[in-house]
Amino acid sequence: MTLRPLKAFLAQDSGASLVEAALIIPVFTIIIGGLMDFGLAYGEVLTAQKSLRDATRYLSILPSGAVCTWGKTKALNLAGYGNLAGTGSPVIKGWTAPISNHVTLVTPTTCSSSTDVGVISMKATVPYTAIVWPMVGLPASINFEVKHEERWIGQ
Repeated sequence: MTLRPLKAFLAQDSGASLVEAALIIPVFTIIIGGLMDFGLAYGEVLTAQKSLRDATRYLSILPSGAVCTWGKTKALNLAGYGNLAGTGSPVIKGWTAPISNHVTLVTPTTCSSSTDVGVISMKATVPYTAIVWPMVGLPASINFEVKHEERWIGQ
């Protein structure tokens, strides 16, 4: 007699969708949040690549004596703020003044007016603070490194 109510309960399928949804929705939400975090991080890296490319191209057309002096300062401003004056807010959320803490001129290391610069290389560190990654055991913040090289054309 006691098995009959148990069999009747197990035969019921009403509410099965609710149970399935209760199991799937948290997992699905974490996956979507992780994808969102990945997209935001990828966007920051692409922005840094673009600004670094612009700064390196700017340096590639300057005279060799200017590459390591006033040209370097303007290129750092271009990479960090999107303009030569270095005004406004940084193009990357985690960058703070001075931009030289985040963007560096790798080569050339020294310049003079008689030096053939050859290749101009810059690199940048892009910090990203994740929203969802820590919930699944991934690091809360990560640093990406972006590098760009251009052949020096000079004037």
